[in-house]
Amino acid sequence: MVFSLSKSNSMSSALSQHSIYYVCVTIMSFLVAFENLAIVSSYDEIKALVSLLELFCDFLLFIVYITKVRDLKGAAIFIALVSLCLASAWYSKSFMAIKGLLLVVGAANEDYASILKSESKAIFLVMIVGLCCQLLGIPSSVFRRGGLSLGFSHPNQAAMFSVATILALYVSNDLRGISQKYDWFYWLFGIGCIFATGSRTALFAVALSVALSVLIKSTSLFEIKPISVIFLLLPFLLLLFSLVSAYALFDSTVVQKIDYALSNRLWLNWFALDTFDIRAFGQEISLHVTGVHNTLRNTWNITTTVDCTYVAALLSYGVFGIIFWLMGYVLAFRRAWDDRKASIVAALVIFSLYAFTESQLTDVLINFGLFCTFTNFNDKRLLAKGNSSSAKTATNFVERLDA
Repeated sequence: MVFSLSKSNSMSSALSQHSIYYVCVTIMSFLVAFENLAIVSSYDEIKALVSLLELFCDFLLFIVYITKVRDLKGAAIFIALVSLCLASAWYSKSFMAIKGLLLVVGAANEDYASILKSESKAIFLVMIVGLCCQLLGIPSSVFRRGGLSLGFSHPNQAAMFSVATILALYVSNDLRGISQKYDWFYWLFGIGCIFATGSRTALFAVALSVALSVLIKSTSLFEIKPISVIFLLLPFLLLLFSLVSAYALFDSTVVQKIDYALSNRLWLNWFALDTFDIRAFGQEISLHVTGVHNTLRNTWNITTTVDCTYVAALLSYGVFGIIFWLMGYVLAFRRAWDDRKASIVAALVIFSLYAFTESQLTDVLINFGLFCTFTNFNDKRLLAKGNSSSAKTATNFVERLDA
């Protein structure tokens, strides 16, 4: 995807575009976490206000894009993608695909580290609000296996946003060459929140992401092609496993043991896939079904959900939606790998794994690695000839966007 832009934009115009983009990212990062607070989900009026603010930010991002693009080819490609996203929005009643497209394309030539810094601070502010709600009992606290919800609708959501906050800050500092110790308070607060929620998955996600980043830097993994292929195919393999394990659940004792180890997640996938059809552009559905009998464990009158992004996205956004998300991962991964950004590669890989146990990681504001596709790393290598095809593409793209 190539977008040609005029190089004659004034510095004031460029600053205006950058300012609007950062304001939108900051507001939308705050809102994506804020709408998951229990107090928001309890009031339809607040949810409606949040939705309107998100749509307004989408409109601003569209305006920023329009002010940048100058050639018909780039506009035609963008219109084609928007048309597909609108079809998905019509059937799924969700603007997730459009929001993702505008955020990723709008991030072109923006400083990636600054984007993540703004996002991290915005979500951190919501975490503070959630903690205050928890302490004040607004609304009543939710517990799960001894874990606190910290003001969110579920402890797992609080843990997920804690992970997003910590890792976004980690990647931002890593790209800037800043020691993590300068943000020790955010690390301490985030890790403390994860322990409070009782989420072992979230704790592993943070630990594995940092460990993988360090491992990639300290070894020559960038030179080992099979490793890059495995990392690149990881979300595709997890999608395949999500489907195969769900359909084989009642016929395989091995899969049933995996389901038990994963706290019933495979059965939840099976129930959702058995209840709802897979459609091209998705559908408006609620994955929460009450009064269900789990025949596998013989438990009655339970409420189901889907704790897997791959299955949730496939049912809600359809075949197009899941392909759109996976292709976004491919572009982001190739850019990060070819430019040797170990921390971004680690975040993309770990969030792909994390997506198997959480259902909201199609959102690029949470799965922030997807932002990097067209951003500026402030790396001099982008101004020279890249050794790889994706590096050259990124170089040409950034040069065209240079205001």
